[in-house]
Amino acid sequence: MLTKKAIIVLFVIVVIVAGIFYWRNSKNVAPSIRESNAPVDLSAISKTDVSDVSLGKDMSAIDSQLNALDTDASSIDQGLNDQPMPQQ
Repeated sequence: MLTKKAIIVLFVIVVIVAGIFYWRNSKNVAPSIRESNAPVDLSAISKTDVSDVSLGKDMSAIDSQLNALDTDASSIDQGLNDQPMPQQ
């Protein structure tokens, strides 16, 4: 059986190894968006087309995408409610 001193030494070694593992893996983390210093081009905002024709096209595109999503959801529901066929 391990003595109390041996258990403490093993615990310290495990903590040190875990700390080294965490430290090495934290170096490879990608920088977050908040840390990005990329300039934002605000001139693109004023160049957007906000005419009735453009908005109508956008609404038609959104409507067709929602209809496709509804069809996909119906297919998924049908697949989930499918009953197994008895095997012979």
